[in-house]
Amino acid sequence: MSETEFAEQIRQRCRQAALTAGEEGGLCRQGRFELAIAQEQGISLPPLLAEFK
Repeated sequence: MSETEFAEQIRQRCRQAALTAGEEGGLCRQGRFELAIAQEQGISLPPLLAEFK
């Protein structure tokens, strides 16, 4: 896997976390943002790093 492919996988996972948070009903804008950040922090990077090596 190239560095570019690795970066794209991280970008896609972050985008998915943000989209998932945006779909949460009943949350205000700030709540959706905080949820997106929390989900982004929960992305497991070791599996991606293993693929990169």
